[in-house]
Amino acid sequence: MGSSSSRGDGLGLDHMQPLQRETQQFAKWRIDDVRELHQRFLKQVFGFSLVQAQFDCVMAFKEPPPGAPSLEQLFQVLDHDSDGRIDGLELIGGLALTCRATFEEKARFCFELYDFNLNAALGRQEMVIMMQSAICGMVRLTGSSRDIEPSLVMLERLAAEAFDMADTDKSNQITFEEFVAWARSNREVMGCLERLNRLAQTMTFAPTGDESDSAEELDLEEDESIEMEGTVRDRTTAEEANRQDNNTENASDKGAREAAAKGANGAGDDGASKFLAADAVAKRFGYLEPTNYAEDPNVGRSPDSNLELEWVHGFRSADCRNNVRYVTPPQAQVQAAANRGVDMEPLVVYPAAALAVVYNPLRHTQRFYPGHTDDVLCVCVHPKTSLVASGQVGRRPSIQVWDAYTLECKANISGFHTRGVGLIAFSGDGTRTVSVGLDADHSIAVHDWSKAKLLASGKGHQAKLLAVAFHPDDRQIVAVGQRCVKFFEVSGRALTCRRGVLGHAGKMQTFLSVAFIGNDTIVGCASGELYRFSAARELVQVVQAHGINEGVYAMCQSPATGGVLTGGKDGLVICWDGQLANVGDPLDLTANTDASAEGPNANSAPSSLSYRPSAVSSVHVLGERVLVGSRSSQIYELNVDMAIHGDADENALTLLVSGHYSGELWGLSTHPRMSEFATCGDDHTVRIWSLRRRVELRSRHLPTGARALCYAPCGDMLAVGMINGAIALLHTTPVTTKSGGITISTGEGAMNILASVRHTQRAVTDMQFDSSGRLLAVGSRDSNVYLYTVSGTAASGHVELARRGVCCGHGAAITHLDWSKDGCVLRSTCEQMDLKHWDHWGNETTSAALLRDVPWETTRCPLGWEVQGIWPAR
Repeated sequence: MGSSSSRGDGLGLDHMQPLQRETQQFAKWRIDDVRELHQRFLKQVFGFSLVQAQFDCVMAFKEPPPGAPSLEQLFQVLDHDSDGRIDGLELIGGLALTCRATFEEKARFCFELYDFNLNAALGRQEMVIMMQSAICGMVRLTGSSRDIEPSLVMLERLAAEAFDMADTDKSNQITFEEFVAWARSNREVMGCLERLNRLAQTMTFAPTGDESDSAEELDLEEDESIEMEGTVRDRTTAEEANRQDNNTENASDKGAREAAAKGANGAGDDGASKFLAADAVAKRFGYLEPTNYAEDPNVGRSPDSNLELEWVHGFRSADCRNNVRYVTPPQAQVQAAANRGVDMEPLVVYPAAALAVVYNPLRHTQRFYPGHTDDVLCVCVHPKTSLVASGQVGRRPSIQVWDAYTLECKANISGFHTRGVGLIAFSGDGTRTVSVGLDADHSIAVHDWSKAKLLASGKGHQAKLLAVAFHPDDRQIVAVGQRCVKFFEVSGRALTCRRGVLGHAGKMQTFLSVAFIGNDTIVGCASGELYRFSAARELVQVVQAHGINEGVYAMCQSPATGGVLTGGKDGLVICWDGQLANVGDPLDLTANTDASAEGPNANSAPSSLSYRPSAVSSVHVLGERVLVGSRSSQIYELNVDMAIHGDADENALTLLVSGHYSGELWGLSTHPRMSEFATCGDDHTVRIWSLRRRVELRSRHLPTGARALCYAPCGDMLAVGMINGAIALLHTTPVTTKSGGITISTGEGAMNILASVRHTQRAVTDMQFDSSGRLLAVGSRDSNVYLYTVSGTAASGHVELARRGVCCGHGAAITHLDWSKDGCVLRSTCEQMDLKHWDHWGNETTSAALLRDVPWETTRCPLGWEVQGIWPAR
């Protein structure tokens, strides 16, 4: 490690050099790459030092970029002492500071790396070693003088300050949350980290010959939301990955049935039971047939009713862009409908899961195109009719062309693409489609869609293509993506490619969107600029359209201005004329999206999210209307004249659609008295929805993702369980007003936190109130069930949660909970298919005779006498 002699009183990193040429490749690493290196280090190296052979072995997983030095050269650079060894912990710590990740991600990795006693906290010495090793590692990577390393005295002083401020319980241990809070409050530490981060962001490797241009290479931090696009796995692979993930909340049914069968203590086929799994678990847990049980003659019959999809909240916004579109009927259809006294309003089309949703903004109704068999990634609208083309993911993905008003399928195209169809567009005359696949070459196909005939195809680009469109001349196809602007032409059954010429005016980077002004091609860039290419494919104009390095995510033609309309990562929607001059005032979505909702996280999106919720993901113009989609799964509509004449503000927006927007949706609970339900998920929000009005009523941001929800029996409180083990009670009663002596609910409310506790570090998996609302059971991934007494009322604003017991005995994460009607007995199941019963103090009850006639308030556990019919028959 670094020298421990005193070299001054400050951190002394102002003179640290940028990364050396040999180590610049590490600036492109992600935190997952550093974690992989650490795992390989632990498995293959004994001790803390690395020799050349060991270094080669642990580095073999990461392919170096073109032009990077050999591993031998890299080792020589890192071996400052020329003794044939390098310090592994210093290297890994330095890489953690160098890689591309958020401050919290880097801090979390370093915290876990130096938590030597694995108690989820750091002592003073561990904290000093962490800071010293990480900084020394950065010094090695930059080739700076060791004289700039902070002294041991300085680091001990910083550690003492951290413990004085953050160690509130005086345990001489600091948790990760306490460490982050201290670091963010210390200007010296954050300034040092910011400087180290700037030093790490330089790459000078020459591009390959295929991508060479006189344009300068623009090195931007990779946008994680863009990285998510085009990386959709097929469903089989995704399910297998989830089963292997330690954080997966639900075991697969197949594994559960196998576990039940294996644990049945030899339960065989004795012919006495109708159900395989029921027989197994009945013998294992000893539950008995209820007293005076009489078999229902309808047992085994399917119900007379069925489920029919009624409404979808939200749309696919996390990993797709430019997928919210207006649809209008042809004038002939409009006239024919008018003669029948029927109005044909413009519709809005967007994807959600395996559906294409057709939404009527005026009537607030939805219909669904059901032709796809897997998730829909892209949609586009025919330029002259009400036809829509949509593409899906899958091993044999299809492109389907269908009518938005009749939902009739006009064409089903498959056979060319593999893995999925990520992009699609109609030609100007509407006779052809161009599509981009999710295969390794991002292959491009041109079809005569009416005949389902492949006209031409070719390789697109090895890196991702992010937008595609037909040129107005209908002869060329423009495709843009990571480090490419390409112009394709059909030549027989092949596609010939020519690159856009950036020259010295532009910079090679990621290109995100494309539109046209006349015959000129307008390309939106990750740098926030608009590039204008002439008909000769040469860059002729550069305009800084959005904030610096705030990518132009979405773009479309704007007939009202003769130019384009753009939407950016910065949350702005801006109008441009034919000369790319700004028209009117920008419209700022940040005042409307969930990123700025009321609550403790009002000013910024949660740091663990991979993108900014207010970022604009889609824009589309229809006459005087503008349709705007955001990364936060919200769709807005506004009048384009308001934007053009500078009158646009947050009041000019009409919210059409909203939903959860990051990761997965985990918790759902219905209101016990009202037509409402609540949801929570990975996007750090709790939302309450109206079943009748089919709109979001209110929401609240949380400090972390949530996993479980449960309404109190009276409906005025909502229990929320989070991924970090915390529990919160929210006040859910909406604000009311009086009119003419009648109390009217506004549907709005602040959802204030009434109480919160935390007794585990693992995620909450299930929650359940008893019938009185005075007891709350909380299941966790740590295999325990925590019991709480709830005192006080939501109306008074004073509620307390007091732990009364812990149910210990399960061997895996808790999955389901049920209270008896009198609140005296609790039953629980876990991922190992164990069924256990407890009293309301947390003591296990094992007598089947005492439990056989217990009436249950809910039936959520998948094991028990009353639910044996859900298991397969023998």
